[in-house]
Amino acid sequence: MGVDKIEWSSQSGGAKAKNAVEAGVDGGDKLYVARAKHEGATVPGKLHMGHTHVYIPYNGAEVRFFCFFLIYKIVTKSYRSLNNVYYVHCR
Repeated sequence: MGVDKIEWSSQSGGAKAKNAVEAGVDGGDKLYVARAKHEGATVPGKLHMGHTHVYIPYNGAEVRFFCFFLIYKIVTKSYRSLNNVYYVHCR
């Protein structure tokens, strides 16, 4: 089983997509690669497991967002993509 590609999925409330890309550890909790839209820009950030929001750096501080995007791996099996992600529509 290999990784075919990566994609972003819309999430909210601290939900984590299956196969989300880990970015590290903070205080023993896993961090995941995320992004959020803020003031017309898409800004990279982190989802800290156990939190309900994504945090992005902005103007010297961390800003949190309930609706966000997580990057995840699409795992292939016999060259067919398996997309086991739960989508949440954020407005």
